[in-house]
Amino acid sequence: MKLRTLRAPQWVQLTAGDPARFQLRPLTGEERMELSQQVWLSPRVLQMPVADMFRAVRRSLIGWEGIVDDESGEPVPFSTEAIDLLPEGTIAVLVQQVHSLSTLHRVIPPPAEDEDGRHDPDEVDAFLEGDEPGNSDSQ
Repeated sequence: MKLRTLRAPQWVQLTAGDPARFQLRPLTGEERMELSQQVWLSPRVLQMPVADMFRAVRRSLIGWEGIVDDESGEPVPFSTEAIDLLPEGTIAVLVQQVHSLSTLHRVIPPPAEDEDGRHDPDEVDAFLEGDEPGNSDSQ
């Protein structure tokens, strides 16, 4: 059996105004445990071998936009093989994003059921988006 997170993949932009965007999915607990070499020096500072950083990004990165070849200026289509061509600094920043996306930051209580065991669709949508039940109109 595999459990899945309710967090959806997200697009991240490493630098404001940069056309490059990366689509990351959260890692599962099992995938995170396999990256056993990681050492968190603080909640925001990660130290891990470069090979493990690339491995984590290879597992999480599912797409990109705005990545171009330095020499030709041509767009580089996303592929798992092309991930290895990204600069190490980019990989290091993406690892931080992967960690943030894959970490449960707070527990959100599931929406309440009515007497027939049904959930309000708006509350379910809010729950899946990470909002507190009852606050779905705050967006």
